Amino acid sequence: MSNSYSKDEFPYARPLAHAILTDRDFRIWFLAKTKFADMAANARPLSDLQAALRTTPNAKKWWWFNYFCHSRCSCKIETGIETDILVVLEANDRLVVQPDGTERKFLFALHIEVKAPGGDLEPGQAESYPRRAKCWATPATRYKRIIAHDDFTTLLVCGENLRSDERRNCFDDTKFHSEIEKHLPIYPDSVDLRNA
Repeated sequence: MSNSYSKDEFPYARPLAHAILTDRDFRIWFLAKTKFADMAANARPLSDLQAALRTTPNAKKWWWFNYFCHSRCSCKIETGIETDILVVLEANDRLVVQPDGTERKFLFALHIEVKAPGGDLEPGQAESYPRRAKCWATPATRYKRIIAHDDFTTLLVCGENLRSDERRNCFDDTKFHSEIEKHLPIYPDSVDLRNA
């Protein structure tokens, strides 16, 4: 992962990911309009497992950032090949019965696109999110650097300039920076912490 890549998004993505991972109340608010709203309070991020699947030191440190689909992946649409934030969570209050009859906890993924204020969606970018999320949740097509999971939701974080953009409908929910600022004490970071 290059520090220059997504330099405009990272100062927004870092505090957002941190809050999702560590702040139960924020996670409840952030997922309130998704199908996982009832699981948000007791969900546990699989941080160590997810980080272990990344291959470079920087990717392991910022393990939730910049997941790319394979260049030949069928879920690719035009330039849409990347998920900005990917977090897999374990639902502590929902079980899945496996083919052998044993039970395990339900796992779900958050696919989050982060646009800096004023940033626009690229051609095919919004449309690629649900396709990629479905591809990565399907055992036969899941990218090997991603934890196997049962379901997913897609979210867009952006500025007010995208409020009337119909492509937002490709995502399960949208949160605007102005909303997130009300829930986080520091948002965005003042510097790109990858360079600090």
